[in-house]
Amino acid sequence: SHTATMKRDTHLTFGEIHGDEQTLKSSMQDIEELALTKMSTRQRMPLRFLTPLEGDWLKYLKVSPEDDNVHLLLTEPMEAAGEAYVSVSYTWQHLEPTVDQRLVPSYLIYDAAWPDGSARAPRCPGIVLQRALRFAQREKCPYIWIDQECIDQDDALDIENHLQVMHWIYAWSKHTAAVLSFHIKDQQELDFLK
Repeated sequence: SHTATMKRDTHLTFGEIHGDEQTLKSSMQDIEELALTKMSTRQRMPLRFLTPLEGDWLKYLKVSPEDDNVHLLLTEPMEAAGEAYVSVSYTWQHLEPTVDQRLVPSYLIYDAAWPDGSARAPRCPGIVLQRALRFAQREKCPYIWIDQECIDQDDALDIENHLQVMHWIYAWSKHTAAVLSFHIKDQQELDFLK
């Protein structure tokens, strides 16, 4: 068994640590091989999407007609392959708007991978879901992709795989919606966004 010991080398230059440029490059490639999982960007990664549940799905889940939540399905990875979708960009520390929160519906997300039919609350703010779903509906896209919802936040490999192709996820989408976390107060602020 080989045990490597770490040595404090913060006072050394790269040249003193690695010797020459080629050795440095080789060391960086070794680190990359160990630290990153390679994914081909030529093949589309099997993504998961959120889509509204309606009609028979709600009956199947035994949702009461008086239930005023908006019910969303998180698809299985290949379930909606090739379908048009809206990718959503926003800051995770999204400030809740000053808009009356009673105007923002409550959401429940059903994961297609959970056979028991249970639901969870969304991880992203409700206002982000509301704006994204409205935009997708207007653009006639049945699916939305939001990183915080569609990437398994408890799976380091899933996070890493998505991070490696994040630029492609946005490029593959029919539309990208950037949800702002502030109110535009005047024409000058609106012009700034153009």
